[in-house]
Amino acid sequence: MDDAKIDLANGDRLMPTGETCHACGGISPSTLWRWYTEGDFPRPQYVLERRFWLRSEVEAWLGAQFARPASARRRGAGLRNVTIPPTPAEPASK
Repeated sequence: MDDAKIDLANGDRLMPTGETCHACGGISPSTLWRWYTEGDFPRPQYVLERRFWLRSEVEAWLGAQFARPASARRRGAGLRNVTIPPTPAEPASK
């Protein structure tokens, strides 16, 4: 059930926990939640008691991580070869 994708009218998209973890380099849901509770990751949105993250906020957070010096970045797989899969509205680059 974690494969639900919700496209918003403003062109943004809500990403479920599994997709958000994958976008951050394959981190675990526990790591994602810890980053949020420590105040370092965007706030989730809730739909029917399930957590989703706004794609635009996750992308902005990832961009901010790359702008930080390497010593100040979050440890873990979250910053290596990070790509967020395109939404259906975006053409996939080949």
